[in-house]
Formats: sequence, structure tokens, C-alpha cells
Amino acid sequence: AGLEKRTARRGSGTGAPVYASGDQGKLRGGNMAEESPSTVLLAALQNAIAHGASDEEVLAKADAVLQEEPNLPEVRHCKLVALLYCKRFEDALQLIGDDPAGCELEHAYALYRLGRYQEVLPAIASAPAIPGLVELKGQALYRLGRYDEAIAVYEALLDDNYRSKDKTRSVEAQEIKANVVAAYVASKQTEGLPAVMERLQCAPRHSFELAFNAACAFVEQREWNAAEEHLELALRVARDSLELEDLTEEEIEEELAPGHVQLAYVLHAKGETAKGIELLSRVLRAKPADQASMAVGTNNLVAARGARELFDSLKRFEKILERAEGGEMQLSNSVLQKLNGRQQHALWLNMCLLYLHSNKHDRCRTSLKSFRKHCANSLSAACVEGSLMLKEKKGAGPDAAETFLSGVVQAEEERLKGMMDVDGDEGTAGNELATTQLFRAQLALAAGEQSRAAALLVGLPQLASRLGVVATVASLHEQNGKLQEAVDVLQSVLPKLEAEQHSGVMPVLRVLAEMRKRMGHYEEAAALYERLLKEDDDDEEDDDYEQLEGGVLKPRRMNALTGLIECASHFDSAAAERYEAELPELPGASRVNADVLEETSGPGTVPSKGKAKVDEQQVAPQPSTMATGKKRGKSEAAKRRKKLKRLPKWYDPAVPMPEPDPERWLPKHERSAYKKVKKRGAKKDENAIKGGQGAVSKDHMAALDASANAAKETVAPQPAPPRGKVKKGGSKKKGRR
Repeated sequence: AGLEKRTARRGSGTGAPVYASGDQGKLRGGNMAEESPSTVLLAALQNAIAHGASDEEVLAKADAVLQEEPNLPEVRHCKLVALLYCKRFEDALQLIGDDPAGCELEHAYALYRLGRYQEVLPAIASAPAIPGLVELKGQALYRLGRYDEAIAVYEALLDDNYRSKDKTRSVEAQEIKANVVAAYVASKQTEGLPAVMERLQCAPRHSFELAFNAACAFVEQREWNAAEEHLELALRVARDSLELEDLTEEEIEEELAPGHVQLAYVLHAKGETAKGIELLSRVLRAKPADQASMAVGTNNLVAARGARELFDSLKRFEKILERAEGGEMQLSNSVLQKLNGRQQHALWLNMCLLYLHSNKHDRCRTSLKSFRKHCANSLSAACVEGSLMLKEKKGAGPDAAETFLSGVVQAEEERLKGMMDVDGDEGTAGNELATTQLFRAQLALAAGEQSRAAALLVGLPQLASRLGVVATVASLHEQNGKLQEAVDVLQSVLPKLEAEQHSGVMPVLRVLAEMRKRMGHYEEAAALYERLLKEDDDDEEDDDYEQLEGGVLKPRRMNALTGLIECASHFDSAAAERYEAELPELPGASRVNADVLEETSGPGTVPSKGKAKVDEQQVAPQPSTMATGKKRGKSEAAKRRKKLKRLPKWYDPAVPMPEPDPERWLPKHERSAYKKVKKRGAKKDENAIKGGQGAVSKDHMAALDASANAAKETVAPQPAPPRGKVKKGGSKKKGRR
């Protein structure tokens, strides 16, 4: 799976609730005595709200008041808002209960933050139309992918409520405009976006969100340079506004993380992969708080690396995972809620592929279950499972995987055809089916079935018209020796390329001409070569087809001209000679005499060392030797003289050479004449007892019997005096002086 771009950035306003207050900014406590404890607690709550205390503190003080007086609606509302600001949305829903009367905005907001978008719309439908709820409805429609309805809601807000001179409402209007632009980009209505921004009276320089969304529009149109310029503009605008708020550099970089992630995607798309990887690594090192930026940045970094640095990629990917109830790791719900369906699909697919390349097959299979749960109709999951079958070598290899995939495609084909676009191009379902067909073709090639691979590639209109696929199909037919089928495939795509003025027309014509010539269709090939030459003459701006100085042609035009001459020589020799006159003269050809060159014998070949020599009787003598009859010179005879072998000095011709030792290849210690050399040292005592410890021979048994030798008186023999004189100082040797 490739890299995933960030979605268009919407405004920060989501209709969030605020703390409610009573008349004149005071909470009403009902009929209570002024000296009661609840009055003191209520005053403490009012003071906390007035002085901007933390949400946890407000929540604690509201709980304290409700313990004394549980029937205070304003205090109950304060607790509800505090729970929402503390991100305790489940507790907020429990506090609201089954009857959200009076708390419709808070109820819808809690459902929205929990990602239960389908429940938000019914909750809003039964509530009065207030600006916060209407804006929340647009946000929910955007999350559900119903972009046209979201655009209508946003534009209605601008027309009815937000066109005001009030500064607060003008800020809210800027956020709504950013949401309108984001909805247009998400629905891929990017061509008319400049007119929309002009109608809304907004420009990219007005805010970071507007510049970011304009860059996303250029990303959808694959205009990478314009997208990079608008992203840099967005980063400058955001930095200028954040510096006015006296934020630190670390806080500013954290706020700019979404723009940097999108810029890295654009750099990768432009081919500057190294810069993109470096930028993503710097963003992820800072650990941004924006979970969507963290998830998309990690996914893009893993995809840009591919099969390299798998261990580090696994560590990074597991940072955005959480442990589910069954113990397996999966993408956290907080991450999935902030990503659209396409981004979620890319993350699930890349996680499975990462485990697959890392040979963690059990985790890959577990991730596949979650992948199918969140993306039920994805054929990419089936492709991953087919790859897993190949890795684990289950069944019969490629054949088993192909059988599995063909069954999946047949089961899902009708549903996918209903989802495809009218023209059958670039639809989500069409891309899924095309990806599966490409994988099936790869499996067919792995099994050695080139004809089936070509049939699979031609089977879909999304692939059949693409130049790379057409070239692959033609190459497969050519390898099978089916030149006519290869020509038919190329000929079928040529009219469409010509209508689109595609740059691939000339390469297709060259391949067609070469194949026609190889098939012996010289007239058709000559017509194609003539067209190539004519196209080259008409295209004066292209330097690849112009004639260089000195009469030297560039290779493409030279090949077309030589091919035309070769083909015309088979049916029209006059035309071949006429085209031959257009060939430039070879450098140095004027100094060569053709007659002398014909009489000269060709260059001889010297037999290399180790190869068999050619029989002299089979080689014809040189013309000079036949004509003159002269003998070979001394130098030539010396070259043919055999080199004598070198003999040893003791060699005598009268005495025959001895036979070689038959044991010369054996190690010395294994030869029959080998004698073991004893080690230097004192002689061993012949009477020493040998064998294991405690073993005694029979001859020594009597000598060792203490009872038999007790009566005998033995006299220890005196040691013999040493021979020679004994030097003073013992036997210690002195070293050399």
C-alpha cells in the first residue's frame, strides 16, 4: 500500500457546549437559607467558574453541591459540561439518561465525540434548530461521507446566522468557510474550488485551514508543485499567528504537525523520498498530541521505507495500537474516529503487510480479522491472505492462492460492479478489483502460466487501456512466441493514445514496426517507419529527433531510417537506395579502400589457453604463403616450438624415473613408512602401574600384602652417589652473562 495523504482540515468549531449560568451570571439555588451548607458550596462553584478554574475542580465542586441539593438543574448542567470537557463522554451520557430534554446539544456532542455518528443525526432531528446543533449536524454528515449534504448545511449556516459584523461571529464564519472548502475537497469537487472560494470571499492567505485545504485540492489533482507552495504558505500563516500568542517553539511545532505530515507526502509524490522521510522522522520524534497526524505520519513513514528497517517500523506502528479484549493488538478507536474510511483502510492494510514482511504470520492473521471487521468488503484483505498462503506454503503454492482469490472475486464481482463509476475508471470498487487482478496475474507468472497472466490483465477495462499494462501483455505474448497477438494488443490501444495525444504514441509505433519486421510484414513495417520519420520531422521542438551538427543523427531517428531501408530492400530496392542516401557518412570512411579491404583476409583468432587447437589440415594457407612458397621465418618457427618440461637436477636419462609413491596423497601419519617420534624427556618407568585408578596386577598383589610382609625386615637401599663432581649451589643453572 502506498502513502496516505492527510484529509482536508476543517475548522475547530464543533458546536461544543459551554457552562450555563442563571440570571445576571449567577447560578440559581432555589429556596435555600443563606446560611445553609449548600449556599456556601454553590458560591464556591460560582467563584470557580468565574475565575476560570480547571474543569476537574469545577466537576468536584458541582458534585459537592449536588450531594446536598440533587435537584438543581443549573448545577447538574455544570457537571454535565465539566464531564464533556474532561472527555468523560460515557459518564456524560449516563448523567443525561434516557430523556435529553434541555440537554440536546450536550447529548449530540457526546455521541459525536464517541464516534457514534449514525446516532447523532436522530438526536439532532428531535431538537430545536440552534446554531450549535446545526453545525454539529454538518460535522456528523462530513464524518459519514455525505459531503454534499454537509456542504448544504454549512452554506445554510453562512447565509442565515453567520454573516454578521459581530467579531465573534466573523471568526465562526471563517471556520464554517474552512469546513465548506474541506467538504468540497473530500468530495473530489476540486476543479470548481477557486470559484467557490471567490463566492465565499475567502483566500488561502486568510487562515491556516484555508491554505491547507487549497493544498489538499492540488494534491487531489496531482499538481505537486502548487500543493507544495500552498502548504508552505499555510505553515507561514500558522507560524505568524502562533507567534503572536507567545507560544514556545516546541508548542508551535506541535501545532504545525498536520502541515508537515502533508508536506512530506507531497515531497514523496514528487520523488524527493529522502526529504520526505527526514521530515516525517522529525515530526514523529516530537510525538505530536494530534493522534491523526501521528497515525498518518507513521503509516507514511512505514510505506516509504517499504521492506527496509522492518524492526523500527514495527516499533513505530505498535505505538498507535492498543490491546483489545482478546489480547491482540489493533488500531485504537481514538485514532480510527479521526480518520476517514480511505485512511483507515490504508492503515489496516499496511499493518497486515508489515507483519507479513516481518514473518509474524500469527499477528498478520489476527490483524486480518480486524481488517475484515472494519473494512468488510475489501478485496485487499483477500490479497493479503493469498500472500500469507504463499509465505506459509499451504496448499499447492501459487495455484492454491489463485483458486482462493478467484473464488473471492467471483463472489464479490457483482457487488463491485454495482459500486463502480459509470465510466469504470478510478472508482473505489474498480481500484479494488484492479488490484486483485494484478495480484492474480502475479500469481500466474509465479506458476509459469504467462497466457493466463495476460488474459487476467486484459480482463478489466481499468487496466486494459493503461500503457504499462499493455506493454506487459505484449511482452508476455512475445515471450510465448505469439507475435500476432502482441501486435493486435498494441494496435488496439493506439487509436485511444492518438486521440488523447499521449506521449506513448511514438514508443508504441517503434515496437509495432520492429514486430512487423520480425514477422516478415515488410510493407506494413516500412509504413510505420515512414510515419516515425515524419513525426520526427514535424516535432521540431523535441531535441531527441533533431539532426546534430556534422551530419550525425540521434539513435531514435537512425534506428527508424535503417529499419525503413532494411524493410524497403525486400520489395522496393529503388526506395531503399533513395533512403540510403539520407544516411550520414561514417567518420573516416573516406580513408578506407574497399577493393583492398575485400582482398585482405579477415582477422585471425588466437586459441585461448586450455581450448582445443584447430587441425592445421583444415585451415587454408594464407595467400602470401601460396604465392611465394617461402619458408616460415625463425620467429614463426620459434613461436610454434614446444616448450620443454623442466626436469630435476638429479635426472639421468640412462636411469629410468622411479615410480611415484602410491601413498603420496595420504597424510604422513597414515603412511606405512611413518615412524612416530617419541617426545623428549625422562624415560618412563617400565614398572609403573598402568590402567584405571585402583587397578593392581597379580604380580604386585603379594608385595602389597601388609600381613605377609610384617615379619620381614626391609632395609631401604641407599641411593647411589652421583657421577662426577657436584657443583656448589645445587643443580641450578646459571644464565648467560
